[in-house]
Amino acid sequence: MGWKLESPLTAADSNVASPSLQARCSQSLGNILCMQGNYEEAMGVLKKARDQFIEIGDRRGVAQCSHRLGDIHCMQDNYEEAVEVLKKAQDQFVEIGNRRGVAQCSQSLGNILRMQHNYEEAVDVLKKARNQFIEIGDWLGVAQCS
Repeated sequence: MGWKLESPLTAADSNVASPSLQARCSQSLGNILCMQGNYEEAMGVLKKARDQFIEIGDRRGVAQCSHRLGDIHCMQDNYEEAVEVLKKAQDQFVEIGNRRGVAQCSQSLGNILRMQHNYEEAVDVLKKARNQFIEIGDWLGVAQCS
């Protein structure tokens, strides 16, 4: 049974909810749409969320939305765009000192290389990502890169 998701906030709600809450709700809706395989709609909602985060100066939210958008491009076999967006997201995570975000972007980039049959470079990138995950104690990330 498919669920029809409505916008997380109506115009009336936007007068009550803070801009930060509005952005987080948009981000959550975009993530749900992505998990449901509704990539086009997810991209639109996540771009809106990213714009909201830019407007309020939430650099972490911007980076998270960018990372998810890059992953969606990858799922749509749009690897060139995915790499571009993921590298920007990775730079954003570096700027704010979010090591997990940096490692996750590295993992996504390594997976793209693997899907493009560029195995040697994929191994190098995934090893670096695995080492980043080891440094922060993220054992799931370590296992996924391995």
